[in-house]
Amino acid sequence: MRAFFCVELEESFKQSLQQLTRPLRQTTADVSWVKSENFHITLKFLGEINPSLPSRLREVSEEVVTLIRPFPCTFDRTGVFPDERKPRVLWVGCSQIPQELVQLHAALDTQLEKFGFERERHFKAHITVGRVKEENKNRLEELHKIFRKITNFQFDSTATDLTLMESQLTPQGSLYKPLFRLPFLSK
Repeated sequence: MRAFFCVELEESFKQSLQQLTRPLRQTTADVSWVKSENFHITLKFLGEINPSLPSRLREVSEEVVTLIRPFPCTFDRTGVFPDERKPRVLWVGCSQIPQELVQLHAALDTQLEKFGFERERHFKAHITVGRVKEENKNRLEELHKIFRKITNFQFDSTATDLTLMESQLTPQGSLYKPLFRLPFLSK
């Protein structure tokens, strides 16, 4: 099974983000758009894992979430991976990454290293909104123009729990199913 750790987002936030990206979705560029119900902040992509591993991952994750309290995230910028010349991923992110998110990622990375997962060098907190398949330069430029115009926005969401998500690839896109959710320390 394919799996990843993430922070899920509030429904109202997902709807606001869907509205923000609507003009992009109307371009002729070949982009696989992420469905609003799938918006999340990926903390660690695990890839293919043994189906018996989630129960062991839950144990170490229970330790991690005791270090974190629910925290606000403000999303106010856009970007692309790997770069503007050859964009593959369109994303929305935070100008100021919450310290709690950095701390959560670091603690999770440390615990997952015990299971043989490599530590990440650079954590970039973001929400993927689309995966670019386009090769046509004119359509890419149209997409870029619209994407660059998405400025002066601010959406807030409160992170309340850590989720281990299963990802099933289908011809209609990825289907996500939570394997477990652990709430952050509330006091």
